Amino acid sequence: MSISIVLPTLHGMGWNAAHRRERWNPKRCGELSEAAFLLKATEQGFLVAKPWGDSDMYDFIVDSGTRLWRVQLKSTAVLQQRGYHVNMMHIAYGKGKVGYKAEDIDMLVVHIPPLEI
Repeated sequence: MSISIVLPTLHGMGWNAAHRRERWNPKRCGELSEAAFLLKATEQGFLVAKPWGDSDMYDFIVDSGTRLWRVQLKSTAVLQQRGYHVNMMHIAYGKGKVGYKAEDIDMLVVHIPPLEI
């Protein structure tokens, strides 16, 4: 037997600035940003694949029809002075924090949830 439920309003973690400090969770922010990227890229007509695990330098593989792109996604809600701070580093096994290189990724995408961009 299958049960269906229709929710008139879905409530969950939002990006209300008044509650951001209380409910901020970087892992959840990244998950929400991945979902937002998947939706936006798919709406734009791209095919999107997610590599298994999180050991690769990139988060998505995007198929433009003529080429595959390795996409690293970053998200931030950290406002500093007049802009948002984005951490452009990653942890490399045995090397600590290092920057991304052109041979590792094809595209860097930044999601800023409070601005929905």
